[in-house]
Amino acid sequence: MGVLSNLKPEKVFYFFEELTRIPRGSYNEKAVSNYITNFAKDRGLEVYQDDLYNVVIIKEAASGRENDPAIILQGHIDMVNEKTPDSPHDFEKDPLDIYIDGDYIRAKGTTLGADDGIAVAYMLAILDDENIKAPRLEMVFTVSEEVGMEGAHGVDLSKLRGKQLINIDSEDEGILLAGCAGGMRAEVRLPLEYEGVSRNVWNELNEAEGVNETDKTRENSAVNEVETEKDRSGNLKFGIIKISGLLGGHSGQEIDKQRINADHMLARVLLSLINSGFDIRPVTMQGGGKDNAIPFEATSEVVFKKVDESAIKEKLALINSEIKNEYRNTDGGVTLSLDVISDEQSTVKQSDGVNDGRQIKSGRYVMTLSSARKALGLILALPNGIVKMSGDIEGLVETSLNLGVMRMETAGKVADDESGVDTAQNVEGKTLILTYALRSSVGSAKKALAERFRLIAENFGAKVSFHGEYPAWEYKEKSELRDKMIKIFEEMYGKTPEVSVIHAGVECGLLAEKIPGLDAISYGPDMYDIHTANEHLSISSAARMYEYLLRIIES
Repeated sequence: MGVLSNLKPEKVFYFFEELTRIPRGSYNEKAVSNYITNFAKDRGLEVYQDDLYNVVIIKEAASGRENDPAIILQGHIDMVNEKTPDSPHDFEKDPLDIYIDGDYIRAKGTTLGADDGIAVAYMLAILDDENIKAPRLEMVFTVSEEVGMEGAHGVDLSKLRGKQLINIDSEDEGILLAGCAGGMRAEVRLPLEYEGVSRNVWNELNEAEGVNETDKTRENSAVNEVETEKDRSGNLKFGIIKISGLLGGHSGQEIDKQRINADHMLARVLLSLINSGFDIRPVTMQGGGKDNAIPFEATSEVVFKKVDESAIKEKLALINSEIKNEYRNTDGGVTLSLDVISDEQSTVKQSDGVNDGRQIKSGRYVMTLSSARKALGLILALPNGIVKMSGDIEGLVETSLNLGVMRMETAGKVADDESGVDTAQNVEGKTLILTYALRSSVGSAKKALAERFRLIAENFGAKVSFHGEYPAWEYKEKSELRDKMIKIFEEMYGKTPEVSVIHAGVECGLLAEKIPGLDAISYGPDMYDIHTANEHLSISSAARMYEYLLRIIES
């Protein structure tokens, strides 16, 4: 018996639970695409699956509805993979561990995938029901929506006849979406210089202690390098600076919530420590997993003087207090920490440019001071968050961007000794990679932001590439579908739904480019904290919005 087997409508929650058993993060949709395709074949439905794993299923009209216009239903089959720091979940192979919490369905320690699994469940339930009196239904299941709407870019809609489309990818019952922002992805790559702690960095730090390398005797300079490193290592410590306790959220729909971006804030914290005079150097920086999610946690491995440990922790506590005060009403759970680690723990796996899998002790090399300042300055100089509010619709964000992923690629060399430990003489450096989501409901504003972004990044010596651009979905003054959906909602629930335009990407804009004259509306049940491990779906709302959809297609 399934976890959701007692919920109504049975078919909706049966198929939703089935989906939670199939790993389906973006770019990992083959299995779920095959599931949907085989579902259609088993029922004798017309089905098309393309090389991207998009699926189109056609269900012919019920008796008596053959002459009515076809209706298109659409949703995406991929989900955002996010989990809590302590979750052991493997998104490549593990089913989601779902449970019922009052009126909500949740997953333990991970995203739930109700965005957009509930759309898939709705469509499969409709296709599986022989009693629905609907016109020709054309179901479109797209892939990779969460990583640039790549499925909507590539899907072939030539088999479709419908001119009205209901997109089931919204998260607020009682709100009908009639337009959205356009957007694009930006990737910034900044090469960094590293220096070995057995050379300049050690010298700088030891000179601060009154030790001058040039004054050492010839006998001392002939001491074995490894022994010299070991002797000097007592002056340094290795640690992890971490920012956590943040809410995170969707980078479009929740960009106006004034939440902290962990990646951006980590750069501010590190630069503050350096500017305060501490001899502290970053080794790595990373945070966030998706460009369309606000990062809720970020870390940096650092090397610092042993004598500064207490003072650095005091400074972090002061910065933490200041940030808590700044965001006391929007993201007050922020926590900064410094955890000291051993030299043995301080390791970085070579993942790029080195194929033998050996490890380099990251405590043996650090960013040069100039590279550290350049990297942190770049992150802080690039715009992040709201750029402009709409002048037409009160409360709507017009233009924004979000730093969603901060990571590093290694470009170092591994020493040829048997230990496989680099002594820092061979290290070339790393590349800092920043991934952003840019959004705007005004095409010219989006282009202007991209140009401003490029100029700032290039001024720091970084390279920028843009990809995954998608158009805004423009609001239609007249819409038969919108009028119909408003009327039915009023009849069923006794109130008028809100018609809204949102600051987030919806596939309707791309699909409208493929179907001239398309009349589209997006709607969905209540779900909360999408793209986070706290994502949850309202059971009662999911049931109501399914009944609402049935009424629409049967009217």
